[in-house]
Amino acid sequence: MRFLTIFSAFAAAERSAISQEFEATSHRHVDLAGENATLVLATQADLLDMQKVMLQHIEKVNLELQETIKSTFKALDETVASEVQQMQDRAQFYLEQTYAMLYTLQVSEWRLQMAARHGTHGRCCCQATSMSSCEWVDHWLLVGHERICPAHVGKDYLDHFTDRMKAKAQNELTEDQVAPLNRLVDSCRESPAWQEQARSADSGPEVHLQATAFTVHL
Repeated sequence: MRFLTIFSAFAAAERSAISQEFEATSHRHVDLAGENATLVLATQADLLDMQKVMLQHIEKVNLELQETIKSTFKALDETVASEVQQMQDRAQFYLEQTYAMLYTLQVSEWRLQMAARHGTHGRCCCQATSMSSCEWVDHWLLVGHERICPAHVGKDYLDHFTDRMKAKAQNELTEDQVAPLNRLVDSCRESPAWQEQARSADSGPEVHLQATAFTVHL
């Protein structure tokens, strides 16, 4: 009985010592790294402030990204626009050159057409007093057995050219006063009688091409 009393007293003393030690240590700061430190817990306001700062940072980065994308696309657009313009210029040049070649071939065909009909369907007659005033005269309006040009419209364009070349050789005319044969032919082609002749031909009327400004869209 005495032993139990002594054991109970010892146990009570032990519990009292442990309790006192716990109370003493509970008032000290938490040791985080071998030294006493203070543990501070974030409040709801702190979290909201942090969220605000993070959102502002994200917005700033997003704006910088948008500016970078915009400047990059602007540079790309300028490069593409420059390349497209160069392609348009090359295409424009090619079309203009092609048009000029086709027009030259067309005019040559018209001149050959008139030369082929000259003498059989009529004549190209030029005024003797003019450098290149010529007109087409249909066959039934020609004069005499040789079917020559009427006097009031001049003479055959070949004779007209020959006469003026002789006058040039005799220094009666300057080189600028002698029109080339093609110019005489073109003068005849522009006359109403030739246009009517061309319309009645199987090939149809002449189509006078006009200089065209080409625009290329890519």
